[in-house]
Amino acid sequence: MSFHDDLKEEEDEKVAFTILNELEFLEERESIKLSELFDNLFATFLEENQAKEINIEIEPNYNGLKFGEEFEEGDFKQMLRDFRSGRSIHAKYAVKIIDEAIKLLKKLPNICEFSMNDNDECIVVGDLHGHFEDLLSILNRFNIPGKYYYFVFNGDWVDRGEKQIEVILTLFYSFILFPNRVFLNRGNHEDRAQNSHNNYKPCLKIATLKYFGKYGTAVYSKLDELFKNLPFATIINNKVIKHRYFVVHGGINDTLDLKKIQKLDRTKYGSICRPANLKKDSLEFQYLKDVVDLLWSDPQTNSQGVDFNNVRNIGKLFGADVTKKFLEENNFTLIIRSHECKPKGHDIHHDGKVITVFSASNYNLGNSGSIVKISTKKVKIDLLTYNSKNLTKDSKSPKEDNLTLAIKKLRSHLYLFKDKILSECSKLDMNNRGIIKTEDFLFILSNNVPNIPYSSIKDRLCECDDSTNTVRFNTLFSHVQTNSKYESIPNSITNNFNLLVTVFNLIDSDNNGYISQDEFKKACNSIFNYLGTSFSENEILEFINFMDKNKDGKIDLKEFNEAFTIACSK
Repeated sequence: MSFHDDLKEEEDEKVAFTILNELEFLEERESIKLSELFDNLFATFLEENQAKEINIEIEPNYNGLKFGEEFEEGDFKQMLRDFRSGRSIHAKYAVKIIDEAIKLLKKLPNICEFSMNDNDECIVVGDLHGHFEDLLSILNRFNIPGKYYYFVFNGDWVDRGEKQIEVILTLFYSFILFPNRVFLNRGNHEDRAQNSHNNYKPCLKIATLKYFGKYGTAVYSKLDELFKNLPFATIINNKVIKHRYFVVHGGINDTLDLKKIQKLDRTKYGSICRPANLKKDSLEFQYLKDVVDLLWSDPQTNSQGVDFNNVRNIGKLFGADVTKKFLEENNFTLIIRSHECKPKGHDIHHDGKVITVFSASNYNLGNSGSIVKISTKKVKIDLLTYNSKNLTKDSKSPKEDNLTLAIKKLRSHLYLFKDKILSECSKLDMNNRGIIKTEDFLFILSNNVPNIPYSSIKDRLCECDDSTNTVRFNTLFSHVQTNSKYESIPNSITNNFNLLVTVFNLIDSDNNGYISQDEFKKACNSIFNYLGTSFSENEILEFINFMDKNKDGKIDLKEFNEAFTIACSK
């Protein structure tokens, strides 16, 4: 391969990474829009389930791992061996682990702190997102978390990855074994409004239902309760060299008061994004906005001060001056945070005062994973990088490079806006030849799916003629594979299909694939309370009857979707 080819491949990798990162931000922005409504729906269904006693029976033919009364290293190691070999754990034992972890978490403050003394070392792990192979790589090197090293797991263990259940149960069990040496920080995805959203493939809720079957809803309800009990941050105090590190998933703002954060009752908030039943003019709501910034914010390199995080539509962008002020006021040496996928698995910001660590390798088709290693006798912390051998389900085939796969995913997102894009292009096509100026075409694409380097990939999106600076816009969707089941539905509705699936799964609280009349009435009451409106029971029953096309007294996903298709098309 020539030097020119090497440069082109490197540039293509950068473009692919940028596309995938921006599409991830797009998914997050979409999930944020209706997170307050989701939290109201969850308050209706999940918290009712949490108040119930869960009766889970072990089937006679179950031949998997069975725990004793006590939590022991031997069972932990056997659980890992089972997970490695692809064997599942029974819901009864999953709930046993979750319940014990909840008991221990309830004893912790909102911001934890521990001290490292002579010869102590600590590992900080960033986002894992269900990448069990990466977690195994870390454990193979450093043994059971807490046994020889302090561990801080800095949030975002769920959503998108194929082995989310294996990851979180491994973390929770290690926390149970070493509760004073393993620390669990809440991330923005340990939030019911995020991990129930069908945008994430798969989201935790779907992964839990698939893994545990008929007990999936009960286990997911338990996980939601656990997430509400997670601390928001951890302070590492290196007593030997007198350094203090603030470990938090997202970032900070310019008015952050950690003492006020400690006063919040974190167990009330299943969703940090848009908490239900909380007055927006209350002092509690103002404090909770700081927690939002802890979990959602990002450092900015080219600006000072604080700006709203438009990239995510939530949280803040904070400058180096904000970091400097925060460190000085709280006697910290630096901030260790996660939240952003980086090509090398880590990044350094604000003159070395902010470190980003992301531990899920191959998350965006080829990125490395990293962890932070802190040693008491070293002033400089170590950033250890790795790349797991097993790629994710979206990994490339031998014939496809990363940029090709990134463009495929981009096309799928653009297809959601197909009608709008083609309509806007047609308005500029004065001669009805299907051809418009390249700059107009790129502008239209950016208005629908922004922040993508379209000029670098325009030739791979559609037919272009550089000599006339024009594109044949109809070729944009000529190679897009679509689900024919929903091909006849207008884009305005298919845009919201993921949302409809998410809402359907929320209302179907017993996970039987149908919405009963009682479930639907509860959902309606929750939505009406949120919107400040009301309907009579007869009106609700009329709507149920309208959706129930086959008149079997229940609503399946097809009927649910068709009802909204009709409603949205009028």
